[in-house]
Amino acid sequence: MKESTFLIRCKNCNHEEPAILYSNTYEDSDSGIKCPNCEDEYMYVVKKI
Repeated sequence: MKESTFLIRCKNCNHEEPAILYSNTYEDSDSGIKCPNCEDEYMYVVKKI
């Protein structure tokens, strides 16, 4: 499956970073990646970049 780069954000602390996810990932969905600051908080997909 093809991969694309997305901007992901933590809903708790608003930390943002790019992540490579499958290209069929939806905006506002759970990225499955934990926030490096909050540790237990999963980051959500903001948009494809």
